[in-house]
Amino acid sequence: MNLVCLMRGDDPVFARKRLAHSLAQTGVTEDEMSSRIEVVLGDVSHPGLGLPATQFDQLANDVDLVYHCAAEVNWARPFSRLRLTNTLPVLELLRLCCTGPMTPMVFVSTLAVCFSPSYAGRVDELTDMFPHAPDMPLGYAQSKCVAESLLHRAAERGLPVSILRPGLICGDSESGQSNDDDLLAALIDGCSRAGSTADSDWMLDCVPVDFVADVLSRVPKKSLNGLQVLHLCHDKPRTWREFVSSMNLYGCKVELMPSEAWLSTAFTNRDRIGRRLYAYRRFFQPGSTGKRPYECYLESKQRRVSSTKSQQAFSEMGVPIPDLSGALVGRYLDYYRGAGLLQGFIGERPLPAGTVFPRD
Repeated sequence: MNLVCLMRGDDPVFARKRLAHSLAQTGVTEDEMSSRIEVVLGDVSHPGLGLPATQFDQLANDVDLVYHCAAEVNWARPFSRLRLTNTLPVLELLRLCCTGPMTPMVFVSTLAVCFSPSYAGRVDELTDMFPHAPDMPLGYAQSKCVAESLLHRAAERGLPVSILRPGLICGDSESGQSNDDDLLAALIDGCSRAGSTADSDWMLDCVPVDFVADVLSRVPKKSLNGLQVLHLCHDKPRTWREFVSSMNLYGCKVELMPSEAWLSTAFTNRDRIGRRLYAYRRFFQPGSTGKRPYECYLESKQRRVSSTKSQQAFSEMGVPIPDLSGALVGRYLDYYRGAGLLQGFIGERPLPAGTVFPRD
């Protein structure tokens, strides 16, 4: 498969170097990139993707599948600020897909569209959450939900569409390499700095990034007509308490505290929890309604989301979800420690031989 990568910028050489740098961090060499990837300067938030009309038409005729993964992942901004980057680009990409031969689209959304205080029922892959979008606690989720509604309408008119809804995405299951700036990394960094964390009813239903990549690469082969929605969340999640216990076994002392007491004090001092976790303060602090946004994503709400159809699809694709075992969690903690995100480490080495994590 040859790839055309739309990138922002004024200089194609510099844009290609940026992409090469990012790919190199995942083990992709310059030679591998050069043989398969073409960089096109543009911007999904601009009319016509920011391309000259002739180039737009040429792309529409040349590509046979569109992956739309671009988004501003911001949990603090309202829908009005994210509409331009996360919602309207779908219209431009739909125009691309419908210019020339009909081109299927794979859209990366978020599992957060399944959570709205105004809907207390079960949410499966076909539940229409658009009527409940105004009550979703994150503008980011609203922007993705509205984008999904546009794709639903396009699928009804005959465009092949696949929507993937990942929850948290954790690191590579083989190397443990992870995103240093996502919520999980922020919690690891901030809670290890503070030496404490909230005793919260939260399930870590994250899936490894290599699993997500496998699904992305196989979805087109699975279904090229109609609408397909997949929930990318773990079928055997761990609890936050288990993960904290694993951190303690690893050699990083973190105490569980009553949630309200911890949340009321943790975000009053940026130095205490570090910049990563402090950046998520609006997610954990009361908003205009007096509710903390994170409360909409705790276990009782998580269990309302059904992924039965998705699990069946993964089985048919031959893509098993790596177990969140002690060994895998250990690899993640090794990575976080190497990246300087495990503060207050008290062990002389990683896990002593034969150490067993909870639930193994």
